[in-house]
Amino acid sequence: METERTPAQADVSELDLVRQCQAGQTDAFDQLVIRYRTRVFAMIYNMVHNEQDAWDLAQESFVKAWKSIGRFKGKSSFYTWIYRIVMNVTIDWLRKRQIKAGGAEFDDSIQLKEIDPASKTVPKAIPFPTSEWSATKSATGSTKRSPNFRPNTEQ
Repeated sequence: METERTPAQADVSELDLVRQCQAGQTDAFDQLVIRYRTRVFAMIYNMVHNEQDAWDLAQESFVKAWKSIGRFKGKSSFYTWIYRIVMNVTIDWLRKRQIKAGGAEFDDSIQLKEIDPASKTVPKAIPFPTSEWSATKSATGSTKRSPNFRPNTEQ
């Protein structure tokens, strides 16, 4: 996926921008945000499926990255580093949302208590309901069924 860059920004390396950020230059961080905001948003949106929440989480992730930029050591790319921040912020948000909603969706203890391990995994077969209806022709030629019909299964 392409990152967003203006021609002037293309000349500045990612590592130089990070070093400028670590020196307190907010303009350098703005350039990093512009480069990666689309990728960050897309990654979050694929997890939360809500545009407004995705933008909010992207903003929260970039704020967290700005506050932590001093700890970035340059052993990986900036994107790899912010990817981890984004994933942690989004997963934490999803956990909080699940707790507020009741959180029973992935509760293994409920599953083990309510399902008999020896139970069948296929539903019980029931007769097809139309076998109880007889076919009769209406004045228009369409077929109607009567509830009194019992098919002759003896042969």
